[in-house]
Formats: sequence, C-alpha cells, structure tokens
Amino acid sequence: MSMKTFFFLPVLFVSFLIQAQSLSTTKIKVATASGVSEKDAIVYLPLSYSASKKYPLVIYTHGVGEAGTDITKLYTTGLPKVLKDGYRPSFDFIMVAVQSASYSVAPEWLPSIVDQSIIRWNIDTGRIYLTGISAGGWGAYGSQLNISSQFGSRFAAIVINSGATQNIIKTNLDWWKSTKTPLWAVVGGADESYLSQSRFMVDEVNKRVVGLAALTVRAGIGHGGWDDVYKGTVKKDSKNMWEWLYQFNRASPEFPKPSTTLFSSDAALSGFATTTTANSEAKLINVNIYGGSNAYAATAWNNWNVSSSLSSGALRYSDATSSSVSATLSKSSGVNDNGSTYGSGMAPASVLRYTSNATVARTLTLSGLSSAKTYGLELYASRNNYSGNYTAFTINGVTQSISTYKNLTATATFETISPNAAGQIAITISNPQNYNYLNGFTLTETGGSTTTEPIIVTSTTTYANHTLPATGGYVNYANGIPITNLKPGDTINVLAGTYTALIFGNFKGDATRPIVIRNKGGQVKTGEIRLTNDAQYFKILGNGHSATQYGFKVYRTDYSGINVSKARDFELAYCEVYGMNVGIFIKNNPISTDASTIYPNYVFKNIYVHHNYVHNIAKEGMYIGHTDPDGGQGGNPLIPVRHENIEIAYNIVDQTGWDGIQLANARTGNKVHHNTITNYGTLNASGQRSGIELGSNTNADVYENTIKRGTGTGIMVFGYGAMNVYNNLLENCGNSYAIYANPYLSAPEDNPKQQMTITNNTVNYPSTSGAIKVGGLSTNSLPSVIQNNKILLPNAPSNWLKVHFYSVVPGSTVTGNTLISF
Repeated sequence: MSMKTFFFLPVLFVSFLIQAQSLSTTKIKVATASGVSEKDAIVYLPLSYSASKKYPLVIYTHGVGEAGTDITKLYTTGLPKVLKDGYRPSFDFIMVAVQSASYSVAPEWLPSIVDQSIIRWNIDTGRIYLTGISAGGWGAYGSQLNISSQFGSRFAAIVINSGATQNIIKTNLDWWKSTKTPLWAVVGGADESYLSQSRFMVDEVNKRVVGLAALTVRAGIGHGGWDDVYKGTVKKDSKNMWEWLYQFNRASPEFPKPSTTLFSSDAALSGFATTTTANSEAKLINVNIYGGSNAYAATAWNNWNVSSSLSSGALRYSDATSSSVSATLSKSSGVNDNGSTYGSGMAPASVLRYTSNATVARTLTLSGLSSAKTYGLELYASRNNYSGNYTAFTINGVTQSISTYKNLTATATFETISPNAAGQIAITISNPQNYNYLNGFTLTETGGSTTTEPIIVTSTTTYANHTLPATGGYVNYANGIPITNLKPGDTINVLAGTYTALIFGNFKGDATRPIVIRNKGGQVKTGEIRLTNDAQYFKILGNGHSATQYGFKVYRTDYSGINVSKARDFELAYCEVYGMNVGIFIKNNPISTDASTIYPNYVFKNIYVHHNYVHNIAKEGMYIGHTDPDGGQGGNPLIPVRHENIEIAYNIVDQTGWDGIQLANARTGNKVHHNTITNYGTLNASGQRSGIELGSNTNADVYENTIKRGTGTGIMVFGYGAMNVYNNLLENCGNSYAIYANPYLSAPEDNPKQQMTITNNTVNYPSTSGAIKVGGLSTNSLPSVIQNNKILLPNAPSNWLKVHFYSVVPGSTVTGNTLISF
C-alpha cells in the first residue's frame, strides 16, 4: 500500500475547511520508525482557494515553546501568528504547521506531511518550501540531512530563523551538493549560540555549492524576531522572505538559479522604522594543504604546497574574488599521503588526503585581516596512521584537541576571533607526545558593512552575554553567580577547559526569560555539575559550540555527575556524563533543620531533561525523585518533597549498573519519551535493574522509547492513576517481563487506583515469564487495556498469547496483540 493511499482523507473535509475560514486545525498522520501516529496541525488556505489551481506549499516547523498538546500555542509566535493577525504575502500559498508534543517536528515526519498535503490539496510540487524557527531548525535542516538526498530534493528553498542544528546528521552534508536546495538563515546578532549554529550550516553548504546559502545577522536581536521575517520586513538583496522563496521553482530548468518572474512587493505597512544592521553575508577562504602533487581542482579552494613554500601567498575567497589574506607556517617536517580512497566528511576528500606533519610545536599565522571584521576558523587534522594520536590547536589561550586517527568528522572550530593590531591571528599547533598535523582550514569573514532594513517599532529588551569569571578549577557559586547586572534572559558562557566542579545556586531568571548557562569555544570538562539553593528559571545547555555535540562533559569515579539538590523551572540538555556513581541525580533527602526539604514545603517542578548522553554508570543512569514518598528511606522518617511536570526525552543511556532511568514521587504532568536505553542493570541487583522505572506516587506516560539488553524489566510501573505506555520498542529485557505494572498506593496524598493502557508496543525476544503483565495488587488497580502490541518470538508455543499478554485485574481488555512472523 502506498503512503498516498494510506493517508487519504475525504475531500468533504477539505470543502468545509475552504468555506469556513482560511486558518483551521486538522489531523496529520506521520510515519516514524516505530509506527504511525496522528498529530494536530494548523492549515492555512487562501480565501480564494480553487481546486482547479495549483498552489505553493509552505511547511512550518515550530519552536520548543509551541510544543505540547494545545494547538493554539502555535498562534503565539511565528508564521501561524502572522497569518492569524492578517498579514498576507503577495502570492497565494498553502501552509501546514504540525505540532509536536515536545521539542519540534522531527525530520522523519516530513515525507508524510508532504505526501498528505499533495493528496488533500492542489499543490505546485515545484514550489514546496520549508521554514522554521528555533528548535524547528532540527526538522528544517534535517529535511536535507536526515532522510535522503532524494527526499531533500523535493524542497525548492528553505528559510530558517535562529534554527537549532541538534540531531542533524552532519556526515550527510555532502547531500546538499545533489539537492542544491537554496538556504537563507536569519539570526539575531545577540543570539550567540544560534548565531554560531547558523554560521556553521551556511558555511558548510557554501563549501559544497558556492553561494547556495545566505546568512543574515540582525544587530541587537536576541533569540527571536522571526515575526519580522514572516511579515516581510527583513530583506536579502532587496527581496523579503516571500519574494526570495518564490523565485525558486524545482520545475524550472534554471533551478536553483532565480527565475526572472518577479512580483510586486507587499503593500505598504504602517508602524515601521529602520535599523542599521551589520552585513554578515559570510565570505569564506578555503585552504587545502598538500605536498606538490594532486592539487585540489576546485575554484572554491586555495592550494598551498607547503613542500615548496611555507608562505601561501595571497588567498582567494571561495567566490574566486581576491582577498588581502595570506598564511605562513613556521615549520613543516613533511607531508603525508592518506591515500586516494581516504574519504571525506568535514572537508572534501582531496583536502583530507594530504597532511603536513611536525614533531615540535609550530605556528600558523594568518595575515592581512581587518580589525573591522570578525573571523571564524575551522582547522582540519586527519591521519590514517598512529592510533591514539591527537593535535591541539590554540588561539588566544583557548585550546581544542582533535583525535587525528582516521578522523573524517571532528574539527577544531573557533568563533568570533578578532585579529591583533597587526591584522593577524596566530594559531599554535602542538602535540608534545607525537606528531601534530594540519590538512587545511576554512576562514570565515563577517562584518564590515551595513544595510538598512525596516523593523517593527516595539519596546525591546536587550539580553546580555557574560563570560563566567572563573576559567578552571573548583568553581563554587552556590550562593550566587558573581556577575554584575545579571538579569533574566541573559546568557552566561563557560569557557572551554577543565574544571574540578561547577556549582551554581541562588540565582533566577523568570518564567519567560530564563538565564542560559552554556559552553563557549569548545567542550567544558568537569568532575561535577551541582545546582542548589533554589536556582530557578534557567537552562544548562551544552550546545554553545557548533562542532561539539555535548558541550558539558562530566566525568569522575564517584558521586553524581549532575546533582540537583534544590532547583526548579529549568532545562538540562546536551551534556555527557560517564564514570559516575549516578549519572543525573535530581532529588534531596529531608533534613529536620531545613523545612524546605520536607513535604509539602517545596516542589521540584517544570524540569526538562533532554538530549543527554549518560553511560558507564555504577548505579542509576538517572535518579529523579525520592524512592520512598512516605519517608523512612535509610531510617529517615521525614516525608520528602514532591516532583511534578518532569519531562525526560531524547536521552541516550548506556551501561548502567542499576536502573537506566528512575522517576519516582513525581505526581502530575510527567513524560518519559524518545529515550534510548541499552545495557542496563548490568549488576543484576534485585529491584535495581529496570530500563525505565516509574516509582510509587508517580503518574507519567511512557512512549516512543527504545530499551534493549537489560537484566530486568524494560518498563516497570508502580505509579497511580491513568497511565499510558505506548509505541515503545523493547528487546532482550532480561529474565522478567518487558513491561510490568503493579501499583503501590502508599503516600500522604489520596491517590486514585492505577489504570494502565498499554498499546502499540513491540517486544522482541521476551523472556519465558511473559512480555506484558498488569496486576499483582489488583485491589489497587482498575481494569487495564493491553492492545495492539507486537511480539517477536522464535518458535512461539501455541499458547503464546496467554503467556505473554496478561492482566490479573478483572474486566481488563486484552485484544489485538499479534505475533511477528519470520
């Protein structure tokens, strides 16, 4: 059955939509790796919609603030808001904006969205456009990188506003050479992390197809301002977003060159002023270092034969225009050939093939730079020999080390570098233990000129970027962060380097303007991150450096990696934790002398833990919430405080001695989803070997997780009330049930009985005990539903259904569960 047939919906619904209004809600079914699920969406149709006319399609991907189950949140900002407020571009189109329950639209949903739109409305398939904001960059960029180049070629152009690059597959960047999809990235100059992510993507696209991507940086704008873009007030080459999109048509033989058909600008709008904006159309200088043969035949690259001369001479920009920049290398002991089949990744294969080596520290000096401009620098070091070798690059005291052995992806990336008074940047290249290498580099130049653009006149707050005063050692700011004029919405940058501990407490943003603590210049390595003294409204994000997936790396042999003893209303993401007693620990034990640690005087609430990598942990990968809500744990009779609105999503947890993820004493609004948990419970300790455990006094939904290779139950549920466990994949879950629910109702609160709905899960290779079981304490349970689950069971006995899907609660529904055939 084709996807088009599968997703067909009656035309009568469309007719009602047309007659009723131009903006409406609908349902869109999206296909994911774990099955098909239905999502809410907003659809915009022009008031003059005609079934006999073809219309461009604009797919919109929202930010994390608009995620959830309330579809009206999409009207608070971005394209749906602008259309709802009455703005109309100068051409008709259809918009589809699907809502994700968390974060944003996943790239893998896009084929379904495109195909259903073509079925339900009359779409001009040559003009399918994609645009997104913030977290929506994941889906928008992923349309080119996460699915296939064939699918990426369905889009005629993309506009991304302050887009996140997390979870895009950067090894597929070469796909852009075949899709040739034009990209325009817009970002605020004060939006530091998203600025670096946007610059990275534009640079990478232009390395592959010169001039295909453009970057506009808006001076004085933080993480926002995208409504201006959708209202057509931000322009590139005198074109607003709509004019820029419409010039690209996949059906045109001139694609991706702009067509000659232009249309009138939007009607004049009142309430606008002008602002002078730094011109940040990035210019690139690409340099390939080689040894005298097989120069790289690409006009976008300079070839520097270091065997002939340690001075490069004048270098060209990637668009073949001349520059004033040159380079010198203090030493090159020789040039190694990695071989004609070595491969590509961070740079073309011709660049990675040859590498200059030395056994002593040396200096690469870039000269002829402008003090009026800022520069980014990406350095390549790769060798097909000497396992364990590395190269360290240092600029202005900041060092980044690259493992060079067969390295095709890792680069040393430095951002916003200002040249010295002589117009130079000096880079030290070292490795005191062995050879250091240099294959080439890319210099990005921004700034220097200005343009004037219209902006909406509003009251705007400027958020500041601060750098943490400490740059290493034991950093203890438990009683407040010593930054003058720190205010809600500001960003605190932690410089790359090695720290003994990072301790933060007694600081607050507010509900709409969290304080962001982020790595800068590379990876921050520390023995511990601790959050205490009622820190509130903040984010710890390890996404401050585009080339570093986990910007905070926490490692030690004891204690907890990330320890939250008293904090709320926060987000924790893009951190790696390994080698600890417990990976991420969010709870405290009640203390008689501190009333805030005793129920009901405090609540750990509104906490989002996502996109972290927790591995090789002695006990729990994540220990969130107190195990004993009645008190008595460890002989302490006091009742601990509660948790609520805890979301644990998109994390990788591997190799834990005890449970992978434990959530307990968490009462309302909790979700555990899209996590990957492998090799859990390796110590095989009784009561401590679940993949995901929902402890007593807990209510949460568990969905779309992958849980493999453990010694105990994959998903263990001890909580109360109505709970849903669905769309999970469980495989080889030890000597117990893959999913087991058994309520324990013991707490000061009067909790409703447990009522389980367990649907659409896949259980591969269950134990002989069974796949899914509900019950044991049936007096605390209401009838459950075990429905439409699948089981992969070699040599299944004739009574497999009775053995593997079972509820002891009278009145339960057990139906539609199937055996996967080989």
